[in-house]
Amino acid sequence: MKKIKMLLPADQEYVSLARLTIASVATNMGFSIGDVEDLKVAISEACTNAVNHSTCPEATFDLTYIVGQKELTFTVSDTGVGFEPDLVNLPGENDDGGASGFGLFVIKTLMDSVEIVSKKGVGTSITMVKTLPSDIIALVPLPHRSLSTKIQETVEILSCGFAFQNNFGV
Repeated sequence: MKKIKMLLPADQEYVSLARLTIASVATNMGFSIGDVEDLKVAISEACTNAVNHSTCPEATFDLTYIVGQKELTFTVSDTGVGFEPDLVNLPGENDDGGASGFGLFVIKTLMDSVEIVSKKGVGTSITMVKTLPSDIIALVPLPHRSLSTKIQETVEILSCGFAFQNNFGV
């Protein structure tokens, strides 16, 4: 497993950096274009919530990716105002003109697993998981495989008299 951690200013212009990062990580893991787009939407919603609910101009939020063999786990954590996740209305349920919870609804719809931990006055942490489809896992080079392992596989294939490269491992 590999862990990537970023500390970003709570400013809307940095949400695009989070989108680019997750797109790169997910593509390298072998996620489909559709799944990459879902991941970009989910991270955008979580980061936008962190930015919108920050408490001061110098606020920041943490973005952590954990790249596993079969899944991508990512967490957006802030020190914003916090909220009660169980009290958030679904879209269309809120008659008072307040927050709709649409972003959280979208995140929960697109991800395989979502965990929200929040405390008023302390902040919020949203952890999301997307799992590779089982038919893709066998074809994708695993993140823990070293370059020397990939080169060794290529050499073994070429030494057997084959005139092609192992595109899955190189």
